[in-house]
Amino acid sequence: MLEKRLRVANLPTPIQMLQNLSELLELTFYIKRDDFTGMELSGNKVRKLEYIMSEVVNLGYDTVITCGGPQSNHARTTSYLANQLGIDCHLVLAKSKKELSYTGNYFLNDLACSRLEWIDEEEFDESYLNKYMDELAREYLKYGKNAYCIPLGASNALGNLGYMNCVKEIKNQIPRGIKFDRIVVTVGSGGTYAGLLLGIKKFMPDVKLTGINVRKEREYFIDYISKIANETIDEFDLELEEIHSSEIDIIDGYVGEGYRIPSDDEITFIKNIIKKEGIIFDPTYTGKAAYGFYKEVMKGRFKGETILFIHTGGQMGVFGSTDYF
Repeated sequence: MLEKRLRVANLPTPIQMLQNLSELLELTFYIKRDDFTGMELSGNKVRKLEYIMSEVVNLGYDTVITCGGPQSNHARTTSYLANQLGIDCHLVLAKSKKELSYTGNYFLNDLACSRLEWIDEEEFDESYLNKYMDELAREYLKYGKNAYCIPLGASNALGNLGYMNCVKEIKNQIPRGIKFDRIVVTVGSGGTYAGLLLGIKKFMPDVKLTGINVRKEREYFIDYISKIANETIDEFDLELEEIHSSEIDIIDGYVGEGYRIPSDDEITFIKNIIKKEGIIFDPTYTGKAAYGFYKEVMKGRFKGETILFIHTGGQMGVFGSTDYF
């Protein structure tokens, strides 16, 4: 089941210990470099899309439709992978309230995708977007095109297999004599967390999983992750018990002024990590989550634990956020 995918990402991605950050936090801090999955296809999205785009190819679709923010890593990954496969790509992106800088993923998406369409940011809601993309797919049918709709962040039952497979990969990489107490990950659309949760239950049941949400609220993700995780269990006949909301650990409180809007303290933290470890966290996803984790450690949580933080990529988006720096 986990083998039925395209193989386009550079896997396995390395696990590294961050000595300076470990000393700062007074715990043992490792990082899984999923920002190394490949430059055009960088970040966590390609793991999910390896499964989804495999289905697209196998079922004979000639077009994919997906959505995201103005600096969406998922949208960029989808458009570039679609080009590699000879498939048209239609992107539906949220128009930012501030004037967009023609850099980062905005620039790369404009170069790559077959059609880029903007909608008002106020309409950027999953239920609306799913209906809108379904309408677009019906329009494509009128012109003899067969379009496949990929949800926000490639977060669905099929995409979840990507991060189930990631946990299997992690299990085979753990340094000798090391036991991870906890995996920490950003929660932006919910699929990466859901896949990790399923993978941990199957391959590493003694490890805890903590997510830090960077958009919406904790309760939304608890409901959504439970839903798509259980859909994966049912759809693929996984030998796992049903996921209950009590199993989902998400730390709220670090969305700040809103999605894609970092605080001054977050930007200072990101700059400090660059100086301490030479690693770039983007201000929308990994930077917010890492900052949230840091603040929780300062409150006394996780002391003495051995942590594996999933770096889900996003560096391209940094170039579209230079005003904040």
